[in-house]
Amino acid sequence: SRIEPLILAEKYLIENGDYNKTLTDYKFYCFHGKPMYIFVFTERELNSHNTKRMIYNTDWEPLPEFINDRLPIAEFIKRPHSLDKMLKIAESLSEPFPFVRVDFYEIDNKPIFSELTFTPGHGTAKLSLLQKMGELVDISNIKVKNV
Repeated sequence: SRIEPLILAEKYLIENGDYNKTLTDYKFYCFHGKPMYIFVFTERELNSHNTKRMIYNTDWEPLPEFINDRLPIAEFIKRPHSLDKMLKIAESLSEPFPFVRVDFYEIDNKPIFSELTFTPGHGTAKLSLLQKMGELVDISNIKVKNV
C-alpha cells in the first residue's frame, strides 16, 4: 500500500532487425572474481526444452563432454566479438562473491549485460562438471551474522 505505482519498460533486444530470431545467451560461471566456464544457449524456444547449448572455457574451447546427455547440443559457434569485454565485466561484477553467474547477450558486436544469478539451475551440465565447479567455491572466509 506504500509503494507508488510505476510502469517500467525495458528496450526490446533484437539482432539485425530480425524479430523472429532469438538472442544467444552467454552465461559466465564465475568463482571468486574469475570467470571459468561459459554456458551458451542458442535457438531458444519459449516453453520448450529444445534450446541448444554448449559449454566453453574462457579461451573459447568447446567442452561438449560436460553437457547432460539428455539435452540438445549446439554446433560450435564462433567466438563472440565482445568476449574479452564480457570476460572483463564478468570478472569485475563477480569479484566480491564466492560464486555468481554473470549473463550477457551480444548485439551489434557489443556486450549487453543481462543479470547476476546466485543460485542457477544446473540441468545443463553433467555431475562431473558440477563437482569441479563446487570445488572452486571457498566459503571459509565468509563472516556469519548471528541473528
